[in-house]
Amino acid sequence: MLEAQGYQDPIAIDTSWLGVGHIDEFFHFVPRRGGKGWAMVVADPRMGMNLLAKVARGGGGGQRLVEGVAPSNTQFPGLTVAQALAKPELVNGTRIAAAGVDRALRQFREKAGITERDVIRVPALFTKLDLPDGYPRKDLTVTYLPDAANGVSTGTGGYLAPAQHGPRQDGHDVFQRATEQALRGAGVRVHWIEDWDYSHYVGTAAATSTASRTCSAI
Repeated sequence: MLEAQGYQDPIAIDTSWLGVGHIDEFFHFVPRRGGKGWAMVVADPRMGMNLLAKVARGGGGGQRLVEGVAPSNTQFPGLTVAQALAKPELVNGTRIAAAGVDRALRQFREKAGITERDVIRVPALFTKLDLPDGYPRKDLTVTYLPDAANGVSTGTGGYLAPAQHGPRQDGHDVFQRATEQALRGAGVRVHWIEDWDYSHYVGTAAATSTASRTCSAI
């Protein structure tokens, strides 16, 4: 149908590395002052891990990775920042997701003329899914913390994003602060919405069965 419209060829973006597979898990568009009049918000897995490393270097490696949420409602209860930096699921999730985002951005550059000046990177933290034996797809990820790139633009300068519940430095959630700083440059204000029960992934004994249903995650 899209091809038949004849305006331009559609761009097919590979999302096979995502458990759910929605492009809005790592891309979003917001109005922007100047330039093209809009910008692409991109989830950056490397940025997320770099923030954790910064917190650890600042003496915060012993604090919990997820703040303000009961440990029983997280995939790895009580996981600290220092432990997260070496956690195989998060390390491999970052590797897989970063490669997937890089490929998608390369397609946008080649086929739509997107440049790095059109991109606003926000931190994200991806975890590799533990899949059942025989599952037909491999190396799948979901975001471990709520995904700031998977927000809602109001079109009037406001951006609704799920509260991050990330580690803190100098009294601030480092993921929220980095997201606010990134979007502020485009004239966009971030409004944090409490959405933990919807916008994160909890690994449980039932995780492998949910994976066979394309994963219960956003």
